[in-house]
Amino acid sequence: MNEVFHSLSSPDGQLRVQVSVETLRWSATFRAKPLLTDAKLSLEVVGEGDLLIGARQLKAQQRTTNEQVKVPFGKAETARNRYRELRISLETPRKRRVEVVFRCFDDAIALRYEIPKSGSKEPLTIADEGTSFTLAGNPLAYVQYLENYNTSHEHNVTTVRLQDVKPDTLLDMPATFALEDGSFVAITEASLRRYAGMALMRSKESTELVCRLTPRADGTKVVRSLPLETPWRVVLVSDRAGAFLESSTLYCLNEPSVVKDLSWIKPGKLTFSWWNGNLYEAQPTERILSLSMNKKYIDFCAKSGIPYHGVIADETTTPWYKQTRQGVVPGPDTDVTKVRADLDLEGIRRYATSKGVKLWTWVHQAALRGKVEEAFAAFERFGWSGMMVDFFDHDDQDSVEHAEAILQA
Repeated sequence: MNEVFHSLSSPDGQLRVQVSVETLRWSATFRAKPLLTDAKLSLEVVGEGDLLIGARQLKAQQRTTNEQVKVPFGKAETARNRYRELRISLETPRKRRVEVVFRCFDDAIALRYEIPKSGSKEPLTIADEGTSFTLAGNPLAYVQYLENYNTSHEHNVTTVRLQDVKPDTLLDMPATFALEDGSFVAITEASLRRYAGMALMRSKESTELVCRLTPRADGTKVVRSLPLETPWRVVLVSDRAGAFLESSTLYCLNEPSVVKDLSWIKPGKLTFSWWNGNLYEAQPTERILSLSMNKKYIDFCAKSGIPYHGVIADETTTPWYKQTRQGVVPGPDTDVTKVRADLDLEGIRRYATSKGVKLWTWVHQAALRGKVEEAFAAFERFGWSGMMVDFFDHDDQDSVEHAEAILQA
């Protein structure tokens, strides 16, 4: 039986992808030079195994898109969403449909798996995803090693040749590489929704980089009703590393905003006392949460044209809301719907309003769990105009969905 290959190129013809349905492998070139070789496609489901093994092709289709996408905030008003797409429709030995979708932009290759709705109403459980990336040659790697799946994503970048990257160690996204021919690659993901976040890991046997999904508490990776679309696995490519900062491709791969009226969103600078060590002056004077100290900050904001003042926590980093335990971590009695007794938030708010300054705050994500809507109703009563939600330190499916629930609220 002859092996079936599918080819796809970017609109400018510089990037080219070749996909083998029989071997479940794919490769890519950039300006006719090898970029990725023998990369793997794999999606494993509990009770069904790897959906792609033994699957037969039903059809393969290509299409081209070239459109301008509106960007509400940022460096440009619009982004150019220009790509060619290859959609391979497969049927598994158990008669389940699965789609493998590739998109080729002028500066990126993106792929994902889609599982359409079926007759069964049972949720699908993803056990693992073995998508991999095998870069050509032995490029210089700029990687962040993760200690485990519970991470702040705040690590120094290690520069090392790909073959010397620590095996069996999680690598954060994006992982960036300088190829020997002078081109650059950054591997990351886009449109992460209702799914687990991705890291990479180098195998011991080769320089192949394999996808590692953050596990749920029960060890599975994702539990979802159908239809299911995985996030996009993205390989950004350029002859300049700085071009990755200029690219709008990741923005285009994300789903359009469901928020149609953005007029109420007001970006702006703010004070954040943690960044200056809870010091208004060179030496500690009044308590950082006192009314008098907040008046000093508010006066500074009004004088300097800073629209927001942050009311965060005391000198022990214990937050503004009710919490007996000292520090940022919530305790048994933490209640974000109640202001701590020693904080005159109403007085601070009245003074800020008189000066034309709005109040901003901070909250630990765990303090919102199980009470997101209740918390936001209270925040509106308190007069907060915005907040930063901190210390997720995890991107399993539950954490991703928790973040989205916060954004919805």
